[in-house]
Amino acid sequence: MTETHWRMTAASLAAAYAAGELAPPDVLAGCLERIEGLDHRINAFVALSKSAMDEARASAQRWAAGRPLSPLDGVPVAIKDNLVVAGMPATWGSRYYEHFIPDMDELPVARLRSAGLVIVGKTNVPEFTIEGYTANALHGVTGNPWNPERTPGGSSGGSVAAVAAGMVPLALGTDGGGSIRRPAAHTGLVGLKPSIGAVARARGLPQVLLDFEVVGPLTRTLQDAELLFGVLEGPDRRDHRSRGFAEAPASGEAIRVLYVERFGDAPLDTVIAGSVAEAVSA
Repeated sequence: MTETHWRMTAASLAAAYAAGELAPPDVLAGCLERIEGLDHRINAFVALSKSAMDEARASAQRWAAGRPLSPLDGVPVAIKDNLVVAGMPATWGSRYYEHFIPDMDELPVARLRSAGLVIVGKTNVPEFTIEGYTANALHGVTGNPWNPERTPGGSSGGSVAAVAAGMVPLALGTDGGGSIRRPAAHTGLVGLKPSIGAVARARGLPQVLLDFEVVGPLTRTLQDAELLFGVLEGPDRRDHRSRGFAEAPASGEAIRVLYVERFGDAPLDTVIAGSVAEAVSA
């Protein structure tokens, strides 16, 4: 993996795999090298996967045989620490869960694994993911890659820091009250909070915010967000909220988005007001 490969999008990495120009083990090695070189300053990761290189090698074999499991097969991804990954700690930023290592994947993680993505590690969160910044007594403070003295926000702060610093091209976050959207804005990323039920959930930790909390992608481009969401989305009988989820409008069909500029007399930064108004007009 050359010095510039960390800048590549997930879509471009997959295209390079398909063309035989890059191999997943080399890309993963580059991610791990970048984590080793940067994360002592940023503290995005709380644990790294021991099986990631084996997953990358298996992906390389599938691409060589022309049988990738998905368009994102072999692309590295990081997982927020309140999501359950088999064989890896799920501390939820709390000493209470310090020694908890689950034996199965939460459903969205299982979908990533079935699609061939390479799970690199778990990313830092505030305790029980209920703060708008990322720090806890177990793993410490996560810094913003643009300025490590600043916060990347929360509660998906470790995930956005990992993607914004080029340690991985993709990450999973969760959002119940802004925990994907705010950190994405803090770090210049694309973050999507899907509608409730769009990404089915099962086999995970308790959800403090109940059905307000959803799993969504954190990426550097809209194309990557669409690709990652495509792997995650879909109903499952174990999640009743997902079973009746409406189909998206057909291509070309008009959709409406409600825009509320502010809530009552709550303060609104003029720069943010201007940028959002520009997006609304577009």
